[in-house]
Amino acid sequence: MEALGRMRKNGTISEAEYQRRVVEYRKLAADHASDALKEIAK
Repeated sequence: MEALGRMRKNGTISEAEYQRRVVEYRKLAADHASDALKEIAK
């Protein structure tokens, strides 16, 4: 996320691309947390 923020600040990626990736990364994190909890519960 830090690298993504730097790319946004530097203008390397557009605001729309930044927002798209933030949504994607947050979904990935949520899915990963759910999967990890399932593994722990086994």
